[in-house]
Amino acid sequence: TFGIGKVWNLTFDAQDIQLVGSSVSASAQPSSTGDAGDLTIKANNLLVQDGAQITNGTIGRGNGGNLTVDVKKVRLIGKKEDKFYSGLFASTEIDSTGDAGNLTVNTDILQIEDGGMISAASLGTGRAGNIIVNADSIRLNNDGLITASTGNNKIDSGREQATINIKSQDLILRRGSNIFTNARGENVVGGNINIDTDLLVANENCYFRANSESFRGGNIR
Repeated sequence: TFGIGKVWNLTFDAQDIQLVGSSVSASAQPSSTGDAGDLTIKANNLLVQDGAQITNGTIGRGNGGNLTVDVKKVRLIGKKEDKFYSGLFASTEIDSTGDAGNLTVNTDILQIEDGGMISAASLGTGRAGNIIVNADSIRLNNDGLITASTGNNKIDSGREQATINIKSQDLILRRGSNIFTNARGENVVGGNINIDTDLLVANENCYFRANSESFRGGNIR
């Protein structure tokens, strides 16, 4: 949307979806007051590679929609020119005032590697969304990343932002892969990291981190 109207919801429903160096997005553009619609991906297999991105967000006053991925096997692999990272993104951009939506992944297998990422972020004054991942198996390898960040200092009782919730049978991080939350600016509380898994492995320079640049970081549970 470029105006006051809301974007219609966008749904992909297929056996296999491959995005290589391309993008799919739903967004509220600059000067808009309407909200972005929800973006839903349904498939057996999803490959996002070579800087390809699936995004939902806002660049204006309207709110970003929710991004939901219901796919049996999700692979987020690689980046392009150290600038475009393959992955899933729910965000608000610089100078925006709207809130971002949540990013939810329901899958059997989640594979993030070679710079691929899942990100929820607010670079404007609006609230960041949360990341929810429900999977049987999660593998992050060679700079794979799950991250949520915010610069919004609104604290609403019972309402979190920039929080990562992961539930899986096993979660394995290797070779510089990370899961972290971050808060920028004064009096901004960092998001939490909540992990519920039977098996957790992190080696070869991997970390979990909940930061705030100048106030209070989140909790890691």
